Amino acid sequence: MAFNNTGYALRLFEEVRQRYAHQRHERNRRSVRRRLGNDPTQHVHTPSESLGIAQALLDHLPRQSGDAHQLWTCLAVQPLAQLLYAASRQRGDSNGMDWVETALVSTEAAETEPGWRQAANIWSQGTALPERLLLLTNLPPRQRNSITDVMHSAIAPWLHSCKGDLA
Repeated sequence: MAFNNTGYALRLFEEVRQRYAHQRHERNRRSVRRRLGNDPTQHVHTPSESLGIAQALLDHLPRQSGDAHQLWTCLAVQPLAQLLYAASRQRGDSNGMDWVETALVSTEAAETEPGWRQAANIWSQGTALPERLLLLTNLPPRQRNSITDVMHSAIAPWLHSCKGDLA
């Protein structure tokens, strides 16, 4: 079938491309969910493992156009890894992702409360990552919010499952 209208063909192509990208994203998200279960912090035993899981959580996010989203995603890996690691140490019998959610919004919390400072203290000694996490707390609010928004998006599927909504 020949298209007389190039604009129509381009719109149709873009619609098919977006639908395919959405389906691919959903398959990837389900794959990560199956692999990590209901609480990804159960699989975290070392800082290295937390980095791998943080990257996996961020990799399942839908790709957005523009360099800004990629920048915030890249900057979110280490703070998210640190929060996952700290949650794995604080988890006990509860869900570690609840701790991550609480800590994620508590960038200014004291060291005795779930937050970025407590995560930095829990993180193993001798790594540069705690310093980077604490440096992020000094960013302007818009930049810090961009990073925490990306982290919220990465952990959102597990927060819903904790409340009984299986994805």
